[in-house]
Amino acid sequence: MKQSLLSSYKQQPFKLLHSRKLLYYVSNPRLLSEPDISTILPPASKDGTPTSVYIGIDPTADSIHIGNYVSFLVLNHLRLAGYSPILIFGGATGLIGDPSGRKTERKQMLDEQIQHNINSFQQQFTYLIDNLDTHLHSTFPLEHKLHPIRFVNNIDFYRDMNVISFLRDVGVHFRLNSMLSRDSVKQRIESTESQDGMSFTEFTYQIFQGYDFYKLRQLYNCQVQLGGSDQWGNIASGCELIRRQSGGSMEGYGATIPLLVDSKGNKLGKSEGNAIWMDPKKTSPYELYQYFLNIADADVEDCLLKITFKGEEDIKEVLKRHAERPEDRHGQKTLAKTVVEMAHGKSALDSVLGSTEAFFTAEQNVKALTLEQFEAQFRNTERIVIQRSDLKDISSLVVQAKLRGTKAEVKRLVQQGGLSVNGEIISSDERIKSGLTEADMLHGKYIVVKVGKKSFALVEVV
Repeated sequence: MKQSLLSSYKQQPFKLLHSRKLLYYVSNPRLLSEPDISTILPPASKDGTPTSVYIGIDPTADSIHIGNYVSFLVLNHLRLAGYSPILIFGGATGLIGDPSGRKTERKQMLDEQIQHNINSFQQQFTYLIDNLDTHLHSTFPLEHKLHPIRFVNNIDFYRDMNVISFLRDVGVHFRLNSMLSRDSVKQRIESTESQDGMSFTEFTYQIFQGYDFYKLRQLYNCQVQLGGSDQWGNIASGCELIRRQSGGSMEGYGATIPLLVDSKGNKLGKSEGNAIWMDPKKTSPYELYQYFLNIADADVEDCLLKITFKGEEDIKEVLKRHAERPEDRHGQKTLAKTVVEMAHGKSALDSVLGSTEAFFTAEQNVKALTLEQFEAQFRNTERIVIQRSDLKDISSLVVQAKLRGTKAEVKRLVQQGGLSVNGEIISSDERIKSGLTEADMLHGKYIVVKVGKKSFALVEVV
């Protein structure tokens, strides 16, 4: 079955992506209709140069989130099909600001912050690639090594170019009517929330992203750009620039990826107002596991299709077993385990499962455990370290442990009877506001916090 799935990647990866609900729009319908994709998009040119595909990410934060990670996985689906993947970091475009999907202008970022975020991206993607490659090699019978993922910073395309050259050589190929028709432009101009409309800086963003695609086509035989569904206008600009610059002899293909949303239409990856980050220092493997463990039954199939590499027959089997005993949450457990292992590796998953078991086992008698028993029980559990001077009250503690985003949310949780500390249900506003003392700590330094039925945190006070 795995060999058959790998063959499907090589023969028609775009049709496979479409069946997994990972394609929103393609620039050329032949990407989906051709029985053998190599007839229009061979994995290498006649001289042996690999055909590349790319996604771009602007460094607006120091970590990618789960939505970016899905785009990264789509890039790796095409990598399995034999294409050479490129990750382009927006050292230049990040300074401009992408208007797509925004009603107001982005706050401009300093060069130093952009570079810091790019450095963080490079470290993070190296980590994510290592873990994902281990997972892919254990999942598929790969006969050849996968192409390495190339990192590119688009500031290198513009470093030696002056404004006159850019406008004369690149800007001449862009038509104002087309640029004004892009959704990202029309929505901003028509938005009642944007009193100043759109700046010229943001208006030119589509030219820069289009030029990125053209340069990658020149340098790395890059023929496909992937992006979120809100990126279509920018992607189309690149496809058009390649056609114009080559006199129609070359084509660039674009494919957009639907936003990751739940069955109610809400964007997945928002947990109590906090994004689900792929940096383990910002969202721990345990928090990532708990997030997917607690998604609705209606969202399990979509997530298995979009955020794992499991074959569709395997997914049907998971869903069948889940339907037999929904209360066991087999679908959610399979999803959560797979995502954590893909992103953070087998050892992180083992630690998460050990933590989960430790919390549930110790929940009823945590106060009765000796120090030796307590530390043995939680030996594989990640600890949230809080300075004694920063320890205030239970409400603040829950927020510090990232179990809830605000004190108002903690208050609602108490009203619903969903908060306990060291096995004690917290039932009054006075209790969550009262200061924490030594009496609230197990063995003088530990606090076990439980939110709802399945979310825990082990706090160590130092």
